[in-house]
Amino acid sequence: MIIYLIRHGQTEYSDKGIFRGHLDIPLNSYGISQTESVGKALKVIDFNAIYTSPLIRAKKTAEIIHKYQSCKISINIENDLIDLNYGRWQAKSMEEVKNNYPKFYHEWEISPYNTKIPDGGSLYGAQKRSWNGLRKIMNSSKDKVISIVSHRVINKLLISKILGIPKTGF
Repeated sequence: MIIYLIRHGQTEYSDKGIFRGHLDIPLNSYGISQTESVGKALKVIDFNAIYTSPLIRAKKTAEIIHKYQSCKISINIENDLIDLNYGRWQAKSMEEVKNNYPKFYHEWEISPYNTKIPDGGSLYGAQKRSWNGLRKIMNSSKDKVISIVSHRVINKLLISKILGIPKTGF
């Protein structure tokens, strides 16, 4: 099995350093341009399937990659690939989080993997969830070439797990 792990294109929030998490923020024009470039670069790869997070920024990225594929393949939504739930941090900048949640932000800086975001999730939980999603995909796609479109944090967590990078290295 060959897996291409792809991050969605840029959004207005990611460009401004705002926590997105489960917010359904669309790609901005630059994100669409980025994704078009990725789709063109990957058109030489014959994917057997594309899997994506359910959020619109990832789904749109998957759709653009899909249009460059020579054969008709499916785009599959995998809910376990959804971004980290940033809870009360969603739609806030890093500066706002530092000022409004100093205790949790300090914990995040020291031990991000174990910190539970207020009304949100943790990296530990997101890694466990996304790993479960990856295993489901792998079990149903043996000996295939697949594309997985997800989010920066989720992709980092999956790569860390695959490579055995210690939790302190996030």
